[in-house]
Amino acid sequence: MDLLPTEEQDEIINTVRSQLERNFDLHALAELDGANSVVDSALWKQCAELGWFGLGLPEALGGVGYTLAEEALLFAEIGTHAAPGPFLATVLAARLAAMVGATELAAQILSGTQLVALAEPHGDTAAVAGATVSGTFRVTDFGGADLVLVLVGASAAIVAAADLVAEPLASLDRLVPTAIGTVSQVPALCYQDDASGLQLRATVLIAAELAGIATATAQQSTQYAKDREQFGTPIGSFQAVKHRCADMAVRADAANSLVRYSA
Repeated sequence: MDLLPTEEQDEIINTVRSQLERNFDLHALAELDGANSVVDSALWKQCAELGWFGLGLPEALGGVGYTLAEEALLFAEIGTHAAPGPFLATVLAARLAAMVGATELAAQILSGTQLVALAEPHGDTAAVAGATVSGTFRVTDFGGADLVLVLVGASAAIVAAADLVAEPLASLDRLVPTAIGTVSQVPALCYQDDASGLQLRATVLIAAELAGIATATAQQSTQYAKDREQFGTPIGSFQAVKHRCADMAVRADAANSLVRYSA
């Protein structure tokens, strides 16, 4: 099986990479460390116009018409650039809304006019996500969100963010605002009892993002080994350092290959 990107996929990668390098500079974004919301609405709509949120969604449902493979390439680049923002929640919520026939809601998410947070049970085994949503949830990217995608087991639902009573939660990554939110018998805007396909898609996209992070870590470490000098010579010339860099590159490449195979 050929796991290398096609020419068309390379074009997608280059377009995404160019946008991320131009508009998602981490040094500039560091000013938003600890902010309630890290999303620039104008920039978010640019991402929407490029088709990122519906890349793997069929054209008949309002998407671009590519597959999970292309979405995985997108998320690998997002991981490589450590780009903050509710990309995963947005892609999944748009798909859920479109698949269950909530076309207007899907269009709002795809256009970038509605920001989506992601909620998962926070130590609450009784949490439910169906026609109504109840429970205590850990919510990612809650600040500034209009909607919340709630995932519980194999079920998924979308609710209005205003229906959650949330308290900020300290986040390890200061560019990823988190909160603990509680809801009780809140009607869902749309839902799917068996969203196992959505859960599997999420797993692949998260893996792609993590593989992208591994790739960037290997690249930055290698560059540091070239720049940093010890005893008048780059530390990358030392065999022990060379081996570490090589091992990192091999493992990152293996991770990316596994993601592409899964997609």
